Order: sequence, then structure tokens, then C-alpha cells
Amino acid sequence: RARNFLVGVPCDEIDPSILKKLKSNNIVTCSDQCIRLKYDIFEDICFEQYIDKIFYGCKGDYKAFFNKLEKIGRCIYRRYQIWIENKLLAKHNRDKFIYSLLFAKNLPDQWRKQTEIGLVKSRHSENFFIENTNTLIKENLLVEFVNITNLYGFELDVPFSRDIYLTLKNSGIGRKCLID
Repeated sequence: RARNFLVGVPCDEIDPSILKKLKSNNIVTCSDQCIRLKYDIFEDICFEQYIDKIFYGCKGDYKAFFNKLEKIGRCIYRRYQIWIENKLLAKHNRDKFIYSLLFAKNLPDQWRKQTEIGLVKSRHSENFFIENTNTLIKENLLVEFVNITNLYGFELDVPFSRDIYLTLKNSGIGRKCLID
């Protein structure tokens, strides 16, 4: 579904007994002979577990890791950013995982960019930026992060009123962390 940017998948592609259980547990919804997860968070959780499995299976071979992710298609980029954001919650992940990904010399440019976008858009990145300020400066990544912030660190705030005006608001706390 995600790979093909479809709203749902045909109900007849799902085993009827499994479909019945998913419906009874209020996990999926069906319409027009299509089935989809009822809430986006379910899909986020599935993607996070799937990416974890690929990452731990690659055993530090980031090229193999990213090659497997790319086979999923363009839908994986935002899911990868969410995965990065969730990895920021634990110090162990920041010290080992995020640090090694961001500062790896063999990280493909498009995935470095997705990693940086995930860090900038995260609501949990403050400790990462505090802990790695000197390394970001030493590795000449500060300007790169500012550019990423300017392109991806904002979202539109559209008020529900007759007076239509658009404002930008921060998406995550990366901008604040870079300024501090």
C-alpha cells in the first residue's frame, strides 16, 4: 500500500480469517472493497519495527541497510525520518546509532539528508544537539543543518477563519537547538 501510494489494498488479497480478526479488533477499516489500517500510528509502528529489523540485520553495513530501504520506494523517506526521531529518545541510541549514522564517511548523501531532516524535525533532538555541537562544527555540518532547517524545518499553520493568512511554524525543535 505504502510503496504504491494507495489508500488501501484489495480486501480479497487478505486471508478472510485474518481480515475478520483485524476488523473485530478495530485495527483496519474497509471501504469500496479496500482495506487499510484505521490509524496512521499502526503503520508507523509497523515501519519502525521493519526498519529496526533491517538495521540490526545489516551489522554496520550501511550500504546494505540503505539498499534494502530503497527497495521499498519513496514512501520510506518519511518513515525513516520518524524512525530517526524515535531513536533520539534513548541516550544509548544517540551515542552509538545516530552518531555512527550521521558521521559515517560512507553514508549515501540522500540518506545523510534524510537523517538530518529527521533530526531537525524531531521534538526529541535537543540532547543530540547539546551532546554533538562540537562534532557538528568540527565536521563542518552546521551550515548543512541550517540549510536543511530552512528547507524542511517548518510547516504551514493555516488558521480556520475567514481571514486567510498563512504562517510558518517550526516543525520539531531542531531550529531552536541550532540557534542555541
